[in-house]
Amino acid sequence: MAESVARKPTLPGHLSFGAGADACMRAWCRIPKCVPERVQPIRRELIEELGTLKIDIRPGRLFERNTQKRRAQSRAKKLQALKAKQLAA
Repeated sequence: MAESVARKPTLPGHLSFGAGADACMRAWCRIPKCVPERVQPIRRELIEELGTLKIDIRPGRLFERNTQKRRAQSRAKKLQALKAKQLAA
């Protein structure tokens, strides 16, 4: 991913690690099955693909890392929406 960022005007933090890991696994599975001359082109294709795997940047959006707090917030929002729906009916 660092090589792909060096070639394009993208920040490393703006690339998807999960999608990049999947792309690497697909490329690594192809390498043992091919002839040695094909390894470098596969590597170049992988680097190009890694540079395109950008995440969706949403300024001001916060994501609670504590799953219990995040679930509690989600349940509170759902309960609030349900109460609003009941009051409207």
